[in-house]
Amino acid sequence: MSRLQLSFFFASLLSVMISIGIASGDAPLLQLSDLEYQGAFRVPQGTIGGSTLNYGGTGLTYNPARNSLFLVGHDWDQASAEISIPSQNESESFLEPF
Repeated sequence: MSRLQLSFFFASLLSVMISIGIASGDAPLLQLSDLEYQGAFRVPQGTIGGSTLNYGGTGLTYNPARNSLFLVGHDWDQASAEISIPSQNESESFLEPF
């Protein structure tokens, strides 16, 4: 699976988790039929604050207070950053660079 396909998958999965309110250990098991594609976006490119998202983008965590994602950058750096989740037809941006 390519990095772009993984980004699409995790964005979709995140959307489903938020919409069905998975927040406790007694939540139902997620099924394929629970997923609904709602769009995708690309993460920022290039070096930002000394790291990149090349070979990274792991440790994905949603921040509902800012409708954003925390993620880990390049494997060698293991720096974390926060990016916005854009509305449709908008671009993402760094809220907290590496």
